[in-house]
Amino acid sequence: MIVILNQMSYICPVSTSSPENPATEHPQGAASGPDSAATSPVTPRPHTVSQRIAADIRARIDSGEWTPGTRIPTEMTLAKTHGVGRGSVREALRSLSHAGLLEARAGDGTYVRARSELQVQITRRIQPDRLNDLFELRDLFERHTARGAARNATAADHAELARALAERDAATSIEAYIAHDARFHEIIVRSAGNALLTELYTSLDAVAAQLDSLPAAAGDIEAFRALAERTPDSHHDLLDAIVAHDPARAERIAARLIECARSLHDTVRPEISLP
Repeated sequence: MIVILNQMSYICPVSTSSPENPATEHPQGAASGPDSAATSPVTPRPHTVSQRIAADIRARIDSGEWTPGTRIPTEMTLAKTHGVGRGSVREALRSLSHAGLLEARAGDGTYVRARSELQVQITRRIQPDRLNDLFELRDLFERHTARGAARNATAADHAELARALAERDAATSIEAYIAHDARFHEIIVRSAGNALLTELYTSLDAVAAQLDSLPAAAGDIEAFRALAERTPDSHHDLLDAIVAHDPARAERIAARLIECARSLHDTVRPEISLP
C-alpha cells in the first residue's frame, strides 16, 4: 500500500434546437391527431446535434479511452467524425468546458480535465490543506469495500487481484508501481458490487492523485518501494482475507493500513525533504 494519497492506496511506515437539428413545435392548444395529449405518452424531444456530440465525448472519457490530461481531436476532426458542422462541435466543447470536464488551452488544443462532474466538485471542495478529509473518506471506503469484496469477489476477481499485485511487485518505475497498485484497489472496489461506490471511488482517486507530490519527491522506484513496504500488514494479507471470504479480517486489515498511511503521511514527507 502506498503512503501517499495517490491512487487511493493504503501504505504504512442547454437549448432544445439548433440550425442543424431544428425542433418542431405545435401552436399551444393545437390538436395533434386522434390521440390527445391527455391520453398519449409523452415523447421526449431528440437531443440536439451538439448534445449528441457532447454525450459521445463524455462516453469516451468515462470509459477511460480519453483520460485526464489527454488532448482530444481538433474541432475539424470531430466535425468530420460526426458528419456535422464545426459550430455544433464548438458548442459541445463549450458545454463540457463549462462543466469542468474539458480545458481549452490557447494555441494548444482542448484537453480532458476531469473524468466526471463529480470529480470536478470534489476537487473544488478538497484542497491540499484538507487532506485529512480524504483520509476520512478513504477509511470509510476501504473498510467497506474490503468487507464487500471478501463477501462477493469471484475466483476471476481473485486472479485479477493476484495479477495486479504481482505486476506491482515487479514494477521498475514509480509510475508503473502506482498504476498496478491503483488497479488492485479498483478491483477490490468493483468486486464489492456497488456501482455507485465504484464511481465515487474513481473520482476520489483522481483528486488524490492531483493533490499528491510524493512520487516525484521519492526520486526512484527503490526509495518509493521502501516507503510502501514499511508496514506490518500488506496488500497480500488483504488479498488472503478476501480469497478466504473473511469480511471481518479484510476490514480489520484495511483499517490498519489506512491508519498507518495517515500517520506516515505526516512523518515521511519531511523525511524526504519535500519542497
